[in-house]
Amino acid sequence: MRYFDFSLIDNVSIMDQVHKLQVMISKLKDLKVEVLEALQVGGIIAKLLPNRNDYKKKLLYTIEEFSLE
Repeated sequence: MRYFDFSLIDNVSIMDQVHKLQVMISKLKDLKVEVLEALQVGGIIAKLLPNRNDYKKKLLYTIEEFSLE
């Protein structure tokens, strides 16, 4: 399983890609490895494509808390 190697690609729906990441998280939970939701959200933001850099910066510097829902 390559959780930290996960990356987003342009020609696939972001929701499909996030779903794949959630499947990886589920497999980790099955192995009794807890991944905090904040780390999951931060990972998704960090993996946004370069053409989303402005949005990425906005999200990273927002004091609002995000969830996966």
